[in-house]
Amino acid sequence: MNKNLLLIFTRNPELGKVKTRLAKTVGNETALEIYKYLLQKTRDISIQVSSDREVYYSVKIRSNDIWDSKNYQKTNKLEKISASECKMLLKMDLMLDIKK
Repeated sequence: MNKNLLLIFTRNPELGKVKTRLAKTVGNETALEIYKYLLQKTRDISIQVSSDREVYYSVKIRSNDIWDSKNYQKTNKLEKISASECKMLLKMDLMLDIKK
């Protein structure tokens, strides 16, 4: 066990469920392909980080996806994070959006 932990929050890559603002311009299929590409880039970079790694899924944990169980612990974020922690993470995410 490493003292560092990298948390990766992911939506399940489903048509019409990811990159919805982008999809308004490029369409759902292209938005899904872009999202899958970004997931692969995240995986390629995160595997190089010297830490424990956890992937938190938005809905359902996929056993047969790009996140290898040998390198990533898989969790449904709602199972593991309390409501107050979810609110805090949402506030942090909104703050990051505002800074962009």
